[in-house]
Amino acid sequence: MGGHSDLVEFFIERNCNTSQDNSNGASLSLLACKSGQLALIRKLEARNLFVLNSTDFYGFSVLHYSCMSDGVKLLKYLLDQYQIAIDVKSRKGSTPLHIASWFASSSVVEHNVSIQGNEALLVTDNDGKLCLHYASDASMHIEAACIVCSRLFVQHNTARIYINGTTMIKHNIDCHKFNQRANFFLSTLMKAKTCPNFDINAITSDGQSLLHFASYSYSILIMKALKEYGIDSSLDYRGLSPVHFATWSVSTSVLNYIISQYNLNANDADYEGCTPLLSSCSLGSVNSVKYLIYDHSSDPTVTDNNGMTCLHYSCRHDNEGRMLVHHAAWSGNFDLVNYLITGQVTFLIDDLKCDVTALDKYGNCVLDAFSSGNIDLVRLLIQQYKLEPIISNSSGLTALHAAAKAGHTHILEWYSQEYSVDITNHTDNNKYTLAHAAAYGGKLNCLQELINKYHCDVNATTTDNGSTVLHRACAGGHVSVVLYLTSLPQCNYSDSLPILKHLVENHQLDLCAVNDEGMASIHLACSEGRLNLIQYIIEHIPSSIELPDSQHGRTSFLTAVYFNQLEVIKYFISKKCNLSATDDEGSVAVHISAERGHLNVLEYLIDNNYGNPNVVDCQDRTPLHVAVAAGQFEILKYLLNKAFIRQSS
Repeated sequence: MGGHSDLVEFFIERNCNTSQDNSNGASLSLLACKSGQLALIRKLEARNLFVLNSTDFYGFSVLHYSCMSDGVKLLKYLLDQYQIAIDVKSRKGSTPLHIASWFASSSVVEHNVSIQGNEALLVTDNDGKLCLHYASDASMHIEAACIVCSRLFVQHNTARIYINGTTMIKHNIDCHKFNQRANFFLSTLMKAKTCPNFDINAITSDGQSLLHFASYSYSILIMKALKEYGIDSSLDYRGLSPVHFATWSVSTSVLNYIISQYNLNANDADYEGCTPLLSSCSLGSVNSVKYLIYDHSSDPTVTDNNGMTCLHYSCRHDNEGRMLVHHAAWSGNFDLVNYLITGQVTFLIDDLKCDVTALDKYGNCVLDAFSSGNIDLVRLLIQQYKLEPIISNSSGLTALHAAAKAGHTHILEWYSQEYSVDITNHTDNNKYTLAHAAAYGGKLNCLQELINKYHCDVNATTTDNGSTVLHRACAGGHVSVVLYLTSLPQCNYSDSLPILKHLVENHQLDLCAVNDEGMASIHLACSEGRLNLIQYIIEHIPSSIELPDSQHGRTSFLTAVYFNQLEVIKYFISKKCNLSATDDEGSVAVHISAERGHLNVLEYLIDNNYGNPNVVDCQDRTPLHVAVAAGQFEILKYLLNKAFIRQSS
């Protein structure tokens, strides 16, 4: 990704794994394209390591990745050398021009527009976003290991954050780059305006305009440009105004500009009853809260449609994408961290006399503090403001359920020690355990600890609808949790076809998504011999029958051979699968079955002429060689006997 071809060659020569993808499914080829370094691509080509058809989990191709840098030389090379379609689309319909606009790659945009024409700037992705929406959106949210990265992890023209668990490190923001991005947006806007169908007020499928994007992206310059071009202020389909979006920038200057220059009401609520003040409270933005209260008479006692007050929202700010606390943490200033953690809450309680005991429909402030994972805030509310540590709502849900759903195992451990709470058997009125909550929230690490450390029962059922932990994971649409649970020997997943159908039809499950071992759902189904699941997957995605896993290069057929699933093998043969498919070592089905000692599979393949006993792999080894090396005596006897019979006949 850094484009250091000498270092890449150094690691390749030391037999580093060149087939390893990163957490987003990006291969070596894709990351090399992101660097924009043509010399690196040529070096990979020379070693036969450049894979042209590489895509990541989002469907971004080598062309998309090459547009993430502003080096047009590589882009021209890929287009000329491989004749790639310049408007290739990702799974969400984004083109290379969209990505170049998002990364403010001005030279790349100029080149693509010179080929496609200015009208290409008006092409929308599946979410209705134009190139201008991408260009005005100086933000990026990256999900990795259940952590949502801060908006500062953005393209090449602002600070970067690298995530390792919950650790985040930042570089300083380059204000000059922000100005460059604004100038890039202006030049792109000028091109788009020449198109007859251009509409400055174009909105996305969520109803969000360019002004919404600019308000969130901390760019007063872009907001100013949009005003000069006569953009209208509007609500999106959730009732959110640009003022709400400006609160997410946690910048009082952005907030002040959007309110004053566009004559917007600072106290209008969205369709859920959330005002800009409540939004600022949820982000822990003390300055924005004071600005709205003192300059715009925002009501600190306001509640949303769920009865949540400023105090409830304030207790929600945490260490996952909450700007001010992160800035302080990165600076190493503990006093500032502590102030931002507790300062806003004490300001609302002590100075503005907010009712610390106020309940919303879910519970009191302790529940929201538990959701935040901020143990200092939990202690403050319980010890200083004397709130009840274990209070349940009308359904019997407690703050512990909130902590489990948010994945805060440290809170659960502290409560277990401080208040002798039985974590294993803690349930609500309908017998929802903490494991149910963690599974529904998709918090895999927390769920693993609840099962392994506290021995929570994965098959425990609720009394309202009989849901197990697996059912709750499916209801939340969390594939990684489902895969983990079904891998447990104690987990009852006998009726998992309806679960798979539910995930596909109601949660748009990507059946080609892979786990940490590089296996997609069809590979996992093959390994377990789940023929009904395999049939369902192939009906939906016929091409998955030839999909190789990303770790060993085994197709579904080879995976079934590897795991000795004969009925599945017969099914694949009936579907005319590629019997000559090889894995990364050049092994075909007869090599794999011989090495694994699967005599029944080897006999079926050879006796029915589906496999050649004399075929060789990349090392010129026949199945007989493989059987000898693996010490598979029964396989050896069978192959020698077959050879004797052939010689005799």
